[in-house]
Amino acid sequence: MANWFNQLAVQRPPMFAPLGGRFPPNLPPLSFSTGSLTRRAKHRCFPQALAMSLPKPLQDLLSPGVTDVLVSGPHYCQLDRGQGLEAVAVDFGTEDQLRRMAIELALQAGARVDIAKPISDFSIGNLRCQVVLPFGVSSQTLISIRRHPGIQVELHHLVEAGMLSHEQSEYLKCALGQRKTILIAGPTGSGKTTLLSALIHQLQERTICIEQTPELNPRFPAIGLVEREANQEGVGRIDSTELLAHALRMRPDWLVIGEVRGREFGALLLAINNGHPAMATLHSDSIDSLTRRLGVLGHIAGLEPALSSELCRSIDLVIQLSSTKQRRVESFARLVQGPSGLEAVEIEV
Repeated sequence: MANWFNQLAVQRPPMFAPLGGRFPPNLPPLSFSTGSLTRRAKHRCFPQALAMSLPKPLQDLLSPGVTDVLVSGPHYCQLDRGQGLEAVAVDFGTEDQLRRMAIELALQAGARVDIAKPISDFSIGNLRCQVVLPFGVSSQTLISIRRHPGIQVELHHLVEAGMLSHEQSEYLKCALGQRKTILIAGPTGSGKTTLLSALIHQLQERTICIEQTPELNPRFPAIGLVEREANQEGVGRIDSTELLAHALRMRPDWLVIGEVRGREFGALLLAINNGHPAMATLHSDSIDSLTRRLGVLGHIAGLEPALSSELCRSIDLVIQLSSTKQRRVESFARLVQGPSGLEAVEIEV
């Protein structure tokens, strides 16, 4: 038996031959004889190396100060350096070369993207990535990368950056101390996730963070839960609504949803009304459009308009971020029932 096993070990394929490892390996080995697999194995064992796994053309675009990289085909790209999108000259070769780069980028994160699943969202280190392949959903390969700060952003950092004033920072600390439910609203790229992350860090309590794609990077005692996609057979999906139901059984001091988009909004409102303090972000261009957006989310969650308005009043504080190029807190508001329905009344700070 021993001789037979030794012969099998000698004949095993090189791709399953970890240096100094066992066959079959029970854990991801440190090294493979195949170069691409070597890189993927190292990234599993050393998460800090993930950011270095980007293809060099993308690394060059992610220079200091760049927060977003948007690639639209092999010859078009836009960057955001904190002042809005600007076009830059790029050359990724041919469409086929860019497509192979996008597939390799997804493989680095262990994500699947192919003709059957041409769109994929994943994270690599502090980068949130999305890849779209031209298989019936687009005419060209698209790559979107959002870079989050490599360090933990705190409220005093945002004060120094001019995103909020010292008085606003102290007001938020007081609101957290009083366990008020907070909703952060703003347009795309306005800093909603950045502000939410700073507030979570301020808590230092058991906070359950639920996200579609990992961006908040919560640190102990906060913990993170992430949605899971269905497998190739279409089963195994776990969405934010289900994660929220499980989070309520995990003895949370706070509940956080990275961004409310659909059915999970109703479950969150019910949890808030049951006495759980919570925070979430919401896409809204202005404080005037916020109540309409809340009504739409309530409808998606299957709530009657009157019930949705009543439950929304349990949200203690709304923070509206600016829709201009400069990231800043535009206003604070509270939700009240007005003559024509739910209204947002601004608060002087």
